[in-house]
Amino acid sequence: MFKARTAEKGLFNPPVVKEEDKLKEPEDYEKNLSKRQTEEIKKHHEIRVKYMDGVKLYIANCMGDYFPKFLWNNVDKFKQIYDETSEKIEMELNIVKIIKNLKDIKILMKYSLMTKELKH
Repeated sequence: MFKARTAEKGLFNPPVVKEEDKLKEPEDYEKNLSKRQTEEIKKHHEIRVKYMDGVKLYIANCMGDYFPKFLWNNVDKFKQIYDETSEKIEMELNIVKIIKNLKDIKILMKYSLMTKELKH
């Protein structure tokens, strides 16, 4: 399940609430969270894109600026969400960056944080 922060209530399909997910609703956590946190949670909507919206988004990305906007009202909103998430995925899942960070952590652990007893 993915969530997106948007003020557009009708942009995504309404979420389907299952019996086992009823305890995970924001109302159940209100007693442990602050008012600001519960308001932030309520701004996030579950992403359920209709099949035809996915097809239209694919066609709109392939056609670029030549896609006729009268065919689909939400093309700009969906393209914006798609662009932002693809940039985040490129940044977060950069394998070269991940490996360099692991190498740096290993060097740090080996030469500064680990004692002789922990090494053996």
